[in-house]
Amino acid sequence: MKASLRVLFGLALVLATVLPATAQYKDMGFMGGVEGGIVYDNNSDADARPGLHERASIACPLSNPFQLELGWGLGALLGKDMRTELIPIDLRLRFCPVHSARMIPFLYGGFGALHFDNSKSPAVTRAGTKYRGWTGVAPAGLGLEYLIDKDWSLEVRGGFNQSLSKDLNTNTKTTTQDSYFSGVLGLRIRLGAPNPDPDGDGLNNKLEKQLGTNPKNPDTDGDGLTDGDEYLKYHTDPLIKDTDTDGLTDGDEVLKYHTDPLKKDTDGDGLTDGDEVLQYKTDPLKADTDGDGLTDGDEVLKYHTDPLNKDSDGDKLTDGDEVLKYHTDPLKKDTDGGTVDDGTEVARGTDPLNPADDVPKIAITEVGKPIVLEGIVFRTNSAEILPASEKILNDAYETLRDNPKIEVAINGYTDATGSRDRNLKLSEARANSVKQWLVKKGIDEKRMTTRGFGPENPIGDNKTTEGKQKNRRIEFVRTK
Repeated sequence: MKASLRVLFGLALVLATVLPATAQYKDMGFMGGVEGGIVYDNNSDADARPGLHERASIACPLSNPFQLELGWGLGALLGKDMRTELIPIDLRLRFCPVHSARMIPFLYGGFGALHFDNSKSPAVTRAGTKYRGWTGVAPAGLGLEYLIDKDWSLEVRGGFNQSLSKDLNTNTKTTTQDSYFSGVLGLRIRLGAPNPDPDGDGLNNKLEKQLGTNPKNPDTDGDGLTDGDEYLKYHTDPLIKDTDTDGLTDGDEVLKYHTDPLKKDTDGDGLTDGDEVLQYKTDPLKADTDGDGLTDGDEVLKYHTDPLNKDSDGDKLTDGDEVLKYHTDPLKKDTDGGTVDDGTEVARGTDPLNPADDVPKIAITEVGKPIVLEGIVFRTNSAEILPASEKILNDAYETLRDNPKIEVAINGYTDATGSRDRNLKLSEARANSVKQWLVKKGIDEKRMTTRGFGPENPIGDNKTTEGKQKNRRIEFVRTK
């Protein structure tokens, strides 16, 4: 009894040392257990009988699938004229390679110290037998643990225990080291609450089991987001890298591109976030990356324009204005094929869909060659331009507007009726009237000079009405 008390006291000291050291194993917690069963001598020359065996233990996990167990017990080897009391204290390593939700089969092996006492045997038949003392012992065996719930479990195990002493069995004449078998049924309880979240991902083990995630891996699908953030914060699938299947991982969507990992098309432009980032290089958060008035999706899928360039065809009109406002082709610089680009036509007021108005109304080509502006009429004996002249003057204006580098001389002529001096002054005044009309429309006056020639250089017969009408004219002469 005193020896047993000493053993228990020593065990208490060992546990006081071991428990703080093993407190790091928080993911599964400590397990305590009590067992009852039998031991049976393996070396008896006479009839061996099973003896009672009790054992208590405390265990802590090392790492899956290993568990470290410290135990102590009481038992007795019985045989004819023999009783050897045993007090084993051992450290065992349990190996659980596979398990189901309830059943955990395991192997174990270890080493320890064994106190034996055979002084109560009726007779000692072998000379030199040591009655009591300490020896080494090496237990090994297998067992099965059944989980009742998260805290309680039942287990059954059997094993072989090899001692380093020849004195456990006092009846045998053999001199080999003694050994014995053991078989126990036990009850285990969790002593320390397990860490509900061993991988630190924000999900407890129970929830991870329900979700199918790995409780030992904070990022089961390897997408850069923890399982907890996926399930609790972003509501993505922690088992799938790309929840919305848009070509970007959930982690990249949340952390890098700031897109919605639950929406294939965050900005609603008709392109998936993955296509925008990886293929078209557009902004998945902006429906219209280049700000031209067309969504990236419409540009890529419908109009085939460049979603990164406001003006795909380089005609100085945005793709959006071409499609939505002018109905021109954003892929053609000159939609109507009339030789003038859409931007120029819009700026000068002509129709970019009509090639007929692309050609200048007045073709001023060669320097020094006069061009008669037929249709400009004035009030009789006056420099006042009549409304009937509007069309030809507009043609002259558009020609100068569309050819900004051209400079012209505006020359005025009259017929031969009246005095020469009067006709010179009248022709110059009429040339100036034309110039001022063009200046008011926006043509720089520095591009135009004026001169009156009166009746000089007639192009018609001054003796006929038709000839006089031809002579009363305004001519443009290109000077540059």
